[in-house]
Amino acid sequence: MASKALRKEERIGLFMAGVAHVALVLGLLVVQKQQQALIPPPDRMTVTLSDDVGLTSSSPEPSAAPRAEQAPQLGEA
Repeated sequence: MASKALRKEERIGLFMAGVAHVALVLGLLVVQKQQQALIPPPDRMTVTLSDDVGLTSSSPEPSAAPRAEQAPQLGEA
């Protein structure tokens, strides 16, 4: 009958493999945190929801001719 228990060399090898995997995962987490720290956070912006601001239109005059209609006149000059 074959023995199901691990030999001393196998236990040492299994332990070392486990330690190596834990070290690898910790190393990857450290590198990942360092890479994320290099990107600066975006600037904050202030948003105000108000009915007092923006009640008048800031678009150009509606009577102004579009640029496409002015193009033949501008080309002749």
